[in-house]
Amino acid sequence: MSNEISRMTFRERYAAMLTHLRSQIISGEWVPGEYIPPERVLIDRYQLSKPSVRKVLATLADEGLIHTLKGKGSVVREVENQCTVLQLFWLMPSVEYPVISEVVERFNKVHKHVKVEITQVSRSVINSTSADGLFVGRVKPDLIGIGDNYFLYMQSLGLQSFLQPIRHALPGDIYGKLASAYKAGEEWYAAPITFSPVVLAYNKSLFRRKGLAEPNSSWNWDELLEAAKSLTERTDQSTDRFGFGFATGLNRWPLFVLQNGGSFGREEHGKPDTRTTEALQFTVDLMYKHQVSPIYSTGLAALGDEMFLREKVAMVLTSYMFTERFKDVDFDWEIAKFPGVSKEAAYGLASGIGISSSCTVPEAAYTFIDYVLSDSMQAFIKLNSCSIPARSTIAASRKNDHSPVLGSAYYLFEELTPHMKLLSDLGMSYEELAALDQELALMWAHVEPVENVYAKLQAFHKTVSP
Repeated sequence: MSNEISRMTFRERYAAMLTHLRSQIISGEWVPGEYIPPERVLIDRYQLSKPSVRKVLATLADEGLIHTLKGKGSVVREVENQCTVLQLFWLMPSVEYPVISEVVERFNKVHKHVKVEITQVSRSVINSTSADGLFVGRVKPDLIGIGDNYFLYMQSLGLQSFLQPIRHALPGDIYGKLASAYKAGEEWYAAPITFSPVVLAYNKSLFRRKGLAEPNSSWNWDELLEAAKSLTERTDQSTDRFGFGFATGLNRWPLFVLQNGGSFGREEHGKPDTRTTEALQFTVDLMYKHQVSPIYSTGLAALGDEMFLREKVAMVLTSYMFTERFKDVDFDWEIAKFPGVSKEAAYGLASGIGISSSCTVPEAAYTFIDYVLSDSMQAFIKLNSCSIPARSTIAASRKNDHSPVLGSAYYLFEELTPHMKLLSDLGMSYEELAALDQELALMWAHVEPVENVYAKLQAFHKTVSP
């Protein structure tokens, strides 16, 4: 903590001390009758003057959390029948909901003065905020589980309507790549808890049956296409199995552009971004020209994964978190880096927890966030889900066991993370992405050409150009 404190301003150090001490008491980590650290220790730990430390202690005393014994120090007070209940809204559908529910259950067992109730809700519930940022409805959230896709949506409407800034020090080993997902300017608005790179999952049993070499990091699109052709099986006028499949949503298709070195329509020195149009055309050709991929009418990632589970596609573009659904299949499968022209390109999804604008007890909320980001809970998430912990020391440590679902392929993320981009890194607002989504749907329906999508991308960039 000392390194983090030394980089803070006076106001930040003062707020950090007040928040940390309050959290220790509210969470029950310091029990009634226990002495808190003496003033000299607090002065050194938070790099504050004696008057400032005493002012913090006076605030805690006014709140009824401690009382000071002259010549002895400050003692945690007994707070009878006081328990703060936090409402955690978790957006559905969510593959991570089961493991987060277990984290909540464990938190409630060890914390006496703070309890969390988790509820799965639809986006419409979170969207129902009034103009002053207050949530409509009888039960209001204190904490909100947020994917980076939805955070971008919140940002488009004004973050303050949904979330409070995180006025609390987060662990220093959170992957730097996740900052773009949940920061606005210099402030965090949600704490990252996991992330999930997008990868290629393939049916090893089918590859063996066809005598095909399995995908590896050296593959390119030509090899992907040839394997998909060999794995596609047709009878009469129907297709029994497609060689490759991908959902056409924002959580999947950008990887094609990234892996081809595209810049999403940005022109350099007046030259067209042909790599983006090549990538988009390739996705269309997989469906119509080569007929090795099903034609999707929806961007729902779950549909693509369901086809893989039913062995209706031999390879599928998926993410780490979604592979949790593959654990009970009766065929061998594996993951690999998605092939492409650029070897230094990857795409991923992030999950985080923010403090709602309607929360009146942020200190209690920080207690839960700290718990989710603790060593033990990040290790628990690593073992009990296929998502990657947000803290690099836990994710990369071989001392912390990982989920057996992915087997030895689990640490593939280490090859992908240095080059991973998130939705917020694509340089488009949520409104632009939503408008683009309509053009893409028409393109994949084969009623509009790729050039129309490219024109839409160019229009976005010209709008923001000086």
